[in-house]
Amino acid sequence: WLIKQVACSLPIHYKLYVKEHPAMFGYRSRQYYKELKKIPNLKLIRPSVTSLDLVKNSKLIITLSSNAGWEAILFKKPVITLGDGFYSTIIPMIKKCNAVEDLPRLIKEQLENFHYDEKLLIHFIAAIFRESVDVDLLQLWGVDGGDKMEKKEKELKPLVNLLAEKMNLKPII
Repeated sequence: WLIKQVACSLPIHYKLYVKEHPAMFGYRSRQYYKELKKIPNLKLIRPSVTSLDLVKNSKLIITLSSNAGWEAILFKKPVITLGDGFYSTIIPMIKKCNAVEDLPRLIKEQLENFHYDEKLLIHFIAAIFRESVDVDLLQLWGVDGGDKMEKKEKELKPLVNLLAEKMNLKPII
């Protein structure tokens, strides 16, 4: 339903490219995709296609909350989100659609009046780095075969200290 609403909200000469999230591949019926193919201005993209190429060649990205929206803003492309991503509620040049009835207006605004603010984006990325620590998540989850508790505790210490600092608690020494 939502894909149909987005397709109907686009200017007449625009096409909607829909790429299934790779994790969802195989969960939907063939009939689902057959119904999508009936939408005249829609083109299905294989989940194996890298989103970076799609983003680079797009005029606008509409996403629930995926990394495609983040990638798009890094490529100076207008973005509309239908959900909340880590970036979507903080960066004002990204528009959030709270009601599907607003979608045609938001699309028109983003296509005609989008103003990329590189300074704001740089400040946002700098803030992310300031509030981050280096953690080897693969090691913590045991993916690399490391299941030694002592090594995990050492690896986790920077993250625990950052969280403690943010909650005004005493850091681990």
